Amino acid sequence: MKPKSMRAGAIGATCLIVSKALLATSFLLPIIVRSHAQEPPEKPVLGKPGIRFELGAFGAVAPSYEGSRRYTAYPLPVVRFHSLRFSNGFELGGGDGTGFSIYPSLGYLGERSTKNDPALQGLPDVDHSIELGTGVSYRYRNTRAFVDLRYGAIGHNGFVGVTGVDLIMHPEENLTFTLGPRISFASRQYMETYFSVSPESSTSSGLHRFSASGGIKSAGLAASLKYQISDAWAVEGRAGWDRLIGDAGASPITALGDKNQFTFGIGFTRKFQFGY
Repeated sequence: MKPKSMRAGAIGATCLIVSKALLATSFLLPIIVRSHAQEPPEKPVLGKPGIRFELGAFGAVAPSYEGSRRYTAYPLPVVRFHSLRFSNGFELGGGDGTGFSIYPSLGYLGERSTKNDPALQGLPDVDHSIELGTGVSYRYRNTRAFVDLRYGAIGHNGFVGVTGVDLIMHPEENLTFTLGPRISFASRQYMETYFSVSPESSTSSGLHRFSASGGIKSAGLAASLKYQISDAWAVEGRAGWDRLIGDAGASPITALGDKNQFTFGIGFTRKFQFGY
């Protein structure tokens, strides 16, 4: 069982990071509102070929590594595809955002090191992981289903993905709230990196041997709240909870940390459109 002082310290550090992000947002929001309140509305050019997308930057708080009870803050870029219309009239996405969309998917995991987590003594360190990939979604009215698949270009060098369904609600005209379940999955190489204990590591760490297989690794919920400041700018908050299951939840490495993984994020996004 984890000492209460350690758990309270981790929760306190996480709350401090989140409060700083919210404080920074409270200063930036009025500046962006004043700077862009007079921007002309951005209307899609109907009938002409072009592309519409959204870029943004978030401050995120998440476990320092998969299965950790220690949290860390990091910046996170946001890239969202809205629509692509070809000269022959064929269109992906578009309209009110319904239909199919294909978009880039980015992921980040902090390093796992014995320097930051002495309980991991005897286990190999894992570098920061940057995941690159793509996602496919389909939206019909107020429901959206999606699948994202990413490869660890730096760090774990495995495949990881997530699928889910969102209910999309509009409590007010400029306010969008989404909520839905999530299931994540990973390849054997990813699972071995974060959850396996080799014979050598078992000897040096004192943990029992464990070989993690690829498959489903977590299930949870995700929510977001987005306020459209103007036709172009928006401020957005995110929160998520995942419970490690299967081999990820059974791993002796996870037993040193926590099966429950929480994430938080807040940031700004801006819409762009180009015709050709």
